[in-house]
Amino acid sequence: MTKLKNGKKEYELNKNHFLYKKIKELMAEHSSLFEKYVEIIEQSIPIGMIINDFSDHSLMIKDLNSESVKQTQLIYESLLNGLLNDGMSKADAISHLEKFDLFQNISKNALQRD
Repeated sequence: MTKLKNGKKEYELNKNHFLYKKIKELMAEHSSLFEKYVEIIEQSIPIGMIINDFSDHSLMIKDLNSESVKQTQLIYESLLNGLLNDGMSKADAISHLEKFDLFQNISKNALQRD
């Protein structure tokens, strides 16, 4: 998300995102440490470099290698199971995870499994 602060555009994580809320909940009494860590990440996002990368049409985005795909699938399955254990329906959990570009292909396969 972006916001204007002191005439300057800043980026921040969506504090209403289900994963943010879940991590904060899991951190319990250490949630303030998590929030401070997120604030550091928000303040150190290299906005200029990201803009330059998007404007460079010759730049190729690296494809995930097979090891990265396996790790991504493990993360997806872990998040899916966590949402299911929290009482969310499988369709709703998959719908939430589909919001991540990284998980879009994986979620289509998950719908076919039961």
